[in-house]
Amino acid sequence: MHEHQIAVIPGDGIGREVIPEGVRVLEAVGAKHGIRFKWQEFPWSCDWYQAHGRMCPQDAPEILRKFDAVYFGAVGNPSLVPDHIAVWGLLIDFSACSIFTSTCGRCASSRDCPASLAGRKPGTSTTSWCARTPKASTATSAGASMKAPSARW
Repeated sequence: MHEHQIAVIPGDGIGREVIPEGVRVLEAVGAKHGIRFKWQEFPWSCDWYQAHGRMCPQDAPEILRKFDAVYFGAVGNPSLVPDHIAVWGLLIDFSACSIFTSTCGRCASSRDCPASLAGRKPGTSTTSWCARTPKASTATSAGASMKAPSARW
């Protein structure tokens, strides 16, 4: 059985609350379906910035490339670090280095688009995936073709 190497970055705020629960869910699913995970957590966040003067180590992209996936929580705590520093220093720099992340959030259905679990009986199979992107103001990176705000301002 293959063991999936997963880098875990809870980050800030709600990420610290939801990522441990997500890991528990993935472990339960893995146990049921014969999938193994090896988790390695990294403390990169606004707290890390306060202690080290940057959002993550300079070699973070090289560190993360060794993993099969990156499980990323949330980034940002404006009371500690301005958003443009937090987002550019962690999330956008990773995506510019071809380390792609997806932030999971709650899903809401509308009357025009029923929920995928509507009418399902317990024990029936279904697949759902919900991903959201960062705020439009932060999702402006065009990869390596743009420079961080500090380099432009």
